[in-house]
Amino acid sequence: MKLAAKIVADNLFVTQHVATDWQDAVQVGCALLEEQGYITADYYQGILNSVAEHGPYFVILPGIAMPHARPEAGAIKTGCSLVILKEPVVFGHEDHDPVSILFTMAAKNTEELNEGILMEIMMLLDDDHLIEQLKHATDGEQVRDLLS
Repeated sequence: MKLAAKIVADNLFVTQHVATDWQDAVQVGCALLEEQGYITADYYQGILNSVAEHGPYFVILPGIAMPHARPEAGAIKTGCSLVILKEPVVFGHEDHDPVSILFTMAAKNTEELNEGILMEIMMLLDDDHLIEQLKHATDGEQVRDLLS
């Protein structure tokens, strides 16, 4: 799987992050992407604006969020970061809160978001065993092993 390998290769993940709230959790995912040149600093605000307008629509499964903004909000290239929280945080989603795993996505166009990265993440999420192991990963080696 290209996406999982890229997350590992580009060090686009953090484990056991202690988030003060959902915004902090999203900020960490954005910071990882920004450091590697996937997004501009404006992208985080684009995600906040989307949540203000549409609510936490990207909390897609119990405990799983896929924060993203529109490509024009500051996506430079297509990629994804993974943030695993030590303690889950509430996003305000009535069915799927609290969240402990975030796949923060960026795509340079809508097609790459919908037909590329989103599909790859959904394939990862199909593996319940993998997701359960990711939730409990305590260090980078475990994440590398799981995503390799």
